[in-house]
Amino acid sequence: MPSVDVAGLVEALAARAHWPYGVVASVMNEAPEVLPDLLHAGVAGLARNSTAIDAMIGLVDVEVLRAEASHGIAVLAEGADPRESQAASLIAYLSLQDPRLLASDLDLLRDLGVNRGT
Repeated sequence: MPSVDVAGLVEALAARAHWPYGVVASVMNEAPEVLPDLLHAGVAGLARNSTAIDAMIGLVDVEVLRAEASHGIAVLAEGADPRESQAASLIAYLSLQDPRLLASDLDLLRDLGVNRGT
């Protein structure tokens, strides 16, 4: 994958909401340097029912996750529906796997109603 169309990949992942692992595995094998960009675009552009973010989270380092935690919070603060947003799925994952990444934003997350029903 010499030239990777991140927007096109997000569209492909959205179309394959129930089985994105082939797309993510292909990127991981052929252009792993694109994973942070793909994760960033997916947090804002995929529906909550997509498992693409879950597939990518374990493939990036903690600094990328730290940046994506901030990005996910910003997406929600800009008005994304926490019941439908992939950003909320990211926050849910991080709250279980590495809650330190969210510690400074707990008041804001509470106010945004992220994962209120969980």
